[in-house]
Amino acid sequence: MSKIVFKHPASDETSLSVAGNFSQWNIIPMVHNTTQNQWEYQITDADLQNCSESGGQIRIYFKFIDGNSDWFTDENFAKEIDEHGNENNVMYLDCSSTEKITKNNVDLEDREIPNESEQEGPPSPDPTPLPAGKDKNDEEPPVVISKSDVEGYEEAVNQDQLNKNADSDRPNSADTNISKVANSTGYKGLLQSIISFFRNLFYGWFGMGGEDAGSRTARDS
Repeated sequence: MSKIVFKHPASDETSLSVAGNFSQWNIIPMVHNTTQNQWEYQITDADLQNCSESGGQIRIYFKFIDGNSDWFTDENFAKEIDEHGNENNVMYLDCSSTEKITKNNVDLEDREIPNESEQEGPPSPDPTPLPAGKDKNDEEPPVVISKSDVEGYEEAVNQDQLNKNADSDRPNSADTNISKVANSTGYKGLLQSIISFFRNLFYGWFGMGGEDAGSRTARDS
Protein backbone atom coordinates (compact mmCIF):
# COMPACT_ATOMS: atom_id res chain seq x y z
CA MET A 1 0.00 0.00 0.00
CA SER A 2 1.05 3.58 -0.62
CA LYS A 3 1.35 6.31 1.94
CA ILE A 4 1.46 10.10 1.64
CA VAL A 5 4.03 11.46 4.08
CA PHE A 6 4.74 15.06 5.06
CA LYS A 7 7.99 15.37 7.01
CA HIS A 8 9.76 18.61 7.78
CA PRO A 9 11.75 18.79 11.05
CA ALA A 10 11.45 22.57 11.20
CA SER A 11 7.68 22.48 10.71
CA ASP A 12 5.59 23.52 13.70
CA GLU A 13 2.29 22.32 12.31
CA THR A 14 -0.15 21.23 15.02
CA SER A 15 -2.61 19.82 12.51
CA LEU A 16 -2.33 18.86 8.88
CA SER A 17 -4.78 17.52 6.30
CA VAL A 18 -4.63 16.29 2.74
CA ALA A 19 -7.00 16.30 -0.24
CA GLY A 20 -6.74 14.80 -3.72
CA ASN A 21 -8.43 12.95 -6.52
CA PHE A 22 -8.41 9.81 -4.31
CA SER A 23 -10.82 11.58 -1.91
CA GLN A 24 -12.58 13.49 -4.67
CA TRP A 25 -10.80 16.54 -3.20
CA ASN A 26 -12.48 16.21 0.16
CA ILE A 27 -10.21 17.26 3.06
CA ILE A 28 -9.03 14.34 5.22
CA PRO A 29 -7.02 14.79 8.47
CA MET A 30 -3.57 13.21 8.48
CA VAL A 31 -2.17 11.16 11.38
CA HIS A 32 0.89 12.40 13.23
CA ASN A 33 3.53 9.70 13.76
CA THR A 34 5.34 10.83 16.91
CA THR A 35 8.05 8.19 16.54
CA GLN A 36 9.04 9.36 13.06
CA ASN A 37 7.92 12.97 13.68
CA GLN A 38 5.92 13.04 10.47
CA TRP A 39 2.35 13.30 9.17
CA GLU A 40 0.92 10.31 7.32
CA TYR A 41 -2.10 9.25 5.30
CA GLN A 42 -2.56 5.66 4.13
CA ILE A 43 -3.93 5.19 0.60
CA THR A 44 -6.57 2.44 0.51
CA ASP A 45 -7.84 0.30 -2.36
CA ALA A 46 -11.06 2.28 -2.33
CA ASP A 47 -9.05 5.49 -2.76
CA LEU A 48 -7.34 4.08 -5.85
CA GLN A 49 -10.69 3.53 -7.55
CA ASN A 50 -11.07 7.34 -7.75
CA CYS A 51 -7.64 7.93 -9.33
CA SER A 52 -6.88 8.22 -13.04
CA GLU A 53 -4.83 5.71 -14.99
CA SER A 54 -2.48 6.45 -17.88
CA GLY A 55 0.34 4.48 -19.50
CA GLY A 56 0.03 1.54 -17.14
CA GLN A 57 0.29 3.85 -14.12
CA ILE A 58 -2.19 5.21 -11.60
CA ARG A 59 -1.74 8.91 -10.88
CA ILE A 60 -2.57 10.24 -7.42
CA TYR A 61 -2.95 14.03 -7.27
CA PHE A 62 -3.05 15.77 -3.89
CA LYS A 63 -2.33 18.89 -1.86
CA PHE A 64 -1.75 19.61 1.83
CA ILE A 65 -3.87 21.90 3.99
CA ASP A 66 -2.44 23.49 7.15
CA GLY A 67 -4.21 24.67 10.28
CA ASN A 68 -5.01 28.02 8.64
CA SER A 69 -6.81 26.24 5.77
CA ASP A 70 -4.05 27.20 3.34
CA TRP A 71 -3.50 24.76 0.49
CA PHE A 72 0.08 24.05 -0.55
CA THR A 73 2.36 21.53 -2.24
CA ASP A 74 5.45 19.78 -0.88
CA GLU A 75 8.79 19.96 -2.67
CA ASN A 76 9.52 16.34 -1.77
CA PHE A 77 6.93 15.13 -4.32
CA ALA A 78 6.69 15.55 -8.07
CA LYS A 79 4.35 18.24 -9.36
CA GLU A 80 1.99 18.53 -12.30
CA ILE A 81 -0.41 21.11 -13.64
CA ASP A 82 -3.92 19.80 -14.08
CA GLU A 83 -6.43 20.76 -16.75
CA HIS A 84 -7.60 23.64 -14.61
CA GLY A 85 -4.13 25.13 -14.35
CA ASN A 86 -3.64 24.15 -10.72
CA GLU A 87 -0.31 22.83 -9.50
CA ASN A 88 -0.58 19.61 -7.48
CA ASN A 89 1.72 17.03 -6.02
CA VAL A 90 1.53 13.68 -7.80
CA MET A 91 2.44 10.06 -7.04
CA TYR A 92 2.71 7.28 -9.63
CA LEU A 93 1.77 3.67 -8.91
CA ASP A 94 2.27 0.73 -11.27
CA CYS A 95 -1.00 -0.97 -12.15
CA SER A 96 0.62 -4.41 -11.72
CA SER A 97 1.32 -3.76 -8.03
CA THR A 98 -2.17 -2.44 -7.39
CA GLU A 99 -3.74 -5.35 -9.25
CA LYS A 100 -1.79 -7.77 -7.05
CA ILE A 101 -3.02 -6.04 -3.91
CA THR A 102 -6.60 -6.00 -5.19
CA LYS A 103 -6.42 -9.69 -6.18
CA ASN A 104 -5.25 -10.68 -2.70
CA ASN A 105 -8.14 -8.81 -1.14
CA VAL A 106 -10.62 -10.46 -3.50
CA ASP A 107 -9.23 -13.90 -2.68
CA LEU A 108 -9.78 -13.25 1.00
CA GLU A 109 -13.34 -12.13 0.37
CA ASP A 110 -14.04 -15.24 -1.72
CA ARG A 111 -13.17 -17.48 1.19
CA GLU A 112 -16.66 -17.84 2.52
CA ILE A 113 -17.12 -18.73 6.13
CA PRO A 114 -19.32 -21.83 6.38
CA ASN A 115 -22.66 -21.16 7.95
CA GLU A 116 -24.00 -23.06 10.92
CA SER A 117 -25.81 -25.62 8.78
CA GLU A 118 -22.56 -26.53 6.98
CA GLN A 119 -20.65 -26.84 10.25
CA GLU A 120 -23.12 -29.34 11.66
CA GLY A 121 -22.25 -33.02 11.47
CA PRO A 122 -24.06 -35.63 9.37
CA PRO A 123 -27.79 -35.98 10.06
CA SER A 124 -28.90 -38.52 12.63
CA PRO A 125 -30.20 -41.80 11.17
CA ASP A 126 -33.92 -42.45 11.20
CA PRO A 127 -35.19 -44.53 14.15
CA THR A 128 -35.62 -48.26 13.55
CA PRO A 129 -39.26 -48.95 12.60
CA LEU A 130 -41.37 -51.18 14.84
CA PRO A 131 -42.37 -54.64 13.53
CA ALA A 132 -45.59 -54.75 11.58
CA GLY A 133 -48.71 -55.01 13.72
CA LYS A 134 -46.97 -53.76 16.86
CA ASP A 135 -47.65 -50.36 18.32
CA LYS A 136 -45.11 -48.48 20.36
CA ASN A 137 -47.69 -48.27 23.16
CA ASP A 138 -47.74 -52.10 23.34
CA GLU A 139 -44.27 -52.23 24.79
CA GLU A 140 -43.99 -54.02 28.13
CA PRO A 141 -43.89 -51.70 31.13
CA PRO A 142 -40.63 -51.54 33.03
CA VAL A 143 -40.20 -53.83 36.05
CA VAL A 144 -40.22 -51.86 39.29
CA ILE A 145 -38.25 -53.35 42.20
CA SER A 146 -39.28 -52.09 45.64
CA LYS A 147 -37.16 -51.83 48.76
CA SER A 148 -38.97 -54.78 50.37
CA ASP A 149 -38.09 -56.97 47.37
CA VAL A 150 -34.43 -56.09 47.77
CA GLU A 151 -34.51 -56.82 51.52
CA GLY A 152 -36.24 -60.18 50.92
CA TYR A 153 -33.63 -61.12 48.34
CA GLU A 154 -30.77 -60.22 50.70
CA GLU A 155 -32.37 -62.23 53.55
CA ALA A 156 -32.74 -65.30 51.32
CA VAL A 157 -29.12 -65.01 50.22
CA ASN A 158 -27.91 -64.73 53.84
CA GLN A 159 -29.99 -67.75 54.95
CA ASP A 160 -28.66 -69.82 52.06
CA GLN A 161 -25.11 -68.89 53.05
CA LEU A 162 -25.76 -69.92 56.69
CA ASN A 163 -27.12 -73.30 55.54
CA LYS A 164 -24.02 -73.87 53.41
CA ASN A 165 -21.74 -73.05 56.36
CA ALA A 166 -23.67 -75.42 58.65
CA ASP A 167 -23.43 -78.25 56.13
CA SER A 168 -19.69 -77.74 55.76
CA ASP A 169 -19.17 -77.86 59.57
CA ARG A 170 -21.36 -80.98 60.12
CA PRO A 171 -19.33 -84.30 59.94
CA ASN A 172 -20.56 -87.03 57.64
CA SER A 173 -22.21 -90.23 58.84
CA ALA A 174 -19.10 -92.39 58.45
CA ASP A 175 -17.05 -90.12 60.66
CA THR A 176 -19.86 -90.05 63.24
CA ASN A 177 -20.09 -93.87 63.44
CA ILE A 178 -16.33 -94.22 63.84
CA SER A 179 -16.38 -91.66 66.63
CA LYS A 180 -19.23 -93.47 68.42
CA VAL A 181 -17.44 -96.85 68.21
CA ALA A 182 -14.22 -95.38 69.49
CA ASN A 183 -15.96 -93.67 72.39
CA SER A 184 -17.85 -96.89 73.36
CA THR A 185 -14.70 -99.02 73.32
CA GLY A 186 -12.81 -96.54 75.40
CA TYR A 187 -15.64 -96.31 77.93
CA LYS A 188 -15.83 -100.09 78.35
CA GLY A 189 -12.10 -100.40 78.85
CA LEU A 190 -12.15 -97.68 81.49
CA LEU A 191 -15.06 -99.34 83.29
CA GLN A 192 -13.30 -102.72 83.36
CA SER A 193 -10.17 -101.14 84.74
CA ILE A 194 -12.14 -99.52 87.57
CA ILE A 195 -13.91 -102.80 88.41
CA SER A 196 -10.62 -104.74 88.46
CA PHE A 197 -9.07 -102.12 90.73
CA PHE A 198 -11.82 -102.26 93.32
CA ARG A 199 -12.02 -106.06 93.15
CA ASN A 200 -8.31 -106.50 93.81
CA LEU A 201 -8.53 -103.96 96.58
CA PHE A 202 -11.45 -105.78 98.18
CA TYR A 203 -9.75 -109.14 97.96
CA GLY A 204 -6.60 -107.70 99.44
CA TRP A 205 -8.47 -106.43 102.49
CA PHE A 206 -10.04 -109.75 103.25
CA GLY A 207 -7.00 -111.92 102.34
CA MET A 208 -8.70 -113.67 99.55
CA GLY A 209 -5.96 -113.04 97.06
CA GLY A 210 -6.96 -113.49 93.54
CA GLU A 211 -9.61 -116.13 94.16
CA ASP A 212 -12.94 -115.56 92.64
CA ALA A 213 -16.31 -116.02 94.27
CA GLY A 214 -16.87 -119.45 92.64
CA SER A 215 -13.72 -121.01 94.13
CA ARG A 216 -14.50 -119.57 97.55
CA THR A 217 -17.94 -121.10 97.53
CA ALA A 218 -16.66 -124.57 96.54
CA ARG A 219 -14.11 -124.60 99.38
CA ASP A 220 -16.64 -123.61 101.99
CA SER A 221 -18.98 -126.40 100.97
